Amino acid sequence: MFVNRIYNFVKYDFSKCKWL
Repeated sequence: MFVNRIYNFVKYDFSKCKWL
């Protein structure tokens, strides 16, 4: 699903930000 894809991308980006 397209929405699920965006959600996964945001989740991944959020995790990346947490590491920084």
